[in-house]
Amino acid sequence: MVANLVTCLRRARRLRGLVAGALALACAWGAPALCSEIDTGKAAKVKAGYLYNFIKFVQWPGRAFANATAPVRIAIVGSPQIAGLLKEAVVNESVQGRALEVVLLEKLEEDAAGQLSRFHLVFVSEDNRVAQDAAIQVLKEKPVLTVSDGDRFARRGGMIELFLKETRIAMRVNSKAAESSSLEISSKLLRLAEIVESDKKE
Repeated sequence: MVANLVTCLRRARRLRGLVAGALALACAWGAPALCSEIDTGKAAKVKAGYLYNFIKFVQWPGRAFANATAPVRIAIVGSPQIAGLLKEAVVNESVQGRALEVVLLEKLEEDAAGQLSRFHLVFVSEDNRVAQDAAIQVLKEKPVLTVSDGDRFARRGGMIELFLKETRIAMRVNSKAAESSSLEISSKLLRLAEIVESDKKE
């Protein structure tokens, strides 16, 4: 536990900007007492930290990348604040030998499927329900991790939902949605999440 926290804190020191502290908390998942103390005013920083760490706890199929060194591409839809924090955090960082690229999308194009399928992780802000539904629909069974802080996102077919639980940011994971897209979510992450399934359609 202590070794894990020390390692995470050292990594956080290497990152730039305000997201460093939140990233230390997010990657120290082995220390839930610390995570429970997160101030809701720092939610954007914590969410950026979670997105960074999801890359390390999710396995994509080989076909999701053009080659062995192709970067992991992350799209942030509708949240300049989170995009800015995450861009700052991933400077000179890599995961499993792959660089990380963060792109802010202010809105979805008419060809949302073509636009979003170029990424490996897509985060859609909570205030953009239309974009959330579009991402769920067009990325179904594609190797793209869908994440949002929108209400009931995971139960609507998204893969990971970030939500406020008392004074901390928690996770809901729709593991079946991830599996149908050939994504393997680490058991370490799943143990810390609330597992849900998609709502049954009438």
